[in-house]
Amino acid sequence: MKRIEFRAPDSSCNPYLAFSCIVAAGLDGIKKKISIGDPIDEEIFKMTSKRRCQLGIKQLPTSLLHASEALDSDKEFLKPFFDGSVIERLIEHSTNESREVTLRPHPHEFSLYADV
Repeated sequence: MKRIEFRAPDSSCNPYLAFSCIVAAGLDGIKKKISIGDPIDEEIFKMTSKRRCQLGIKQLPTSLLHASEALDSDKEFLKPFFDGSVIERLIEHSTNESREVTLRPHPHEFSLYADV
């Protein structure tokens, strides 16, 4: 018996695309017979990065830009489910959105550097 942990995607996502991608990833893993590994009964958020690495626990992307780069590097499994233009447009949109946010100062930066 195996157990998986499902963590819901961010609430700002498109749920139709997100859940379709989650199912596609699961089906791809089953088709390729990818092992989900042994169970881990430790609190992963309390582990050191070295311990997580020893157990083969990878970190998810930490920004929209990193997420779009990860999607771009591993999008082949989605092609049976989505037209290639949908995936490319999603990557292009998220990359542009990330760039727009990065170009502008965050309100917290004003409080750090400009408030007197």
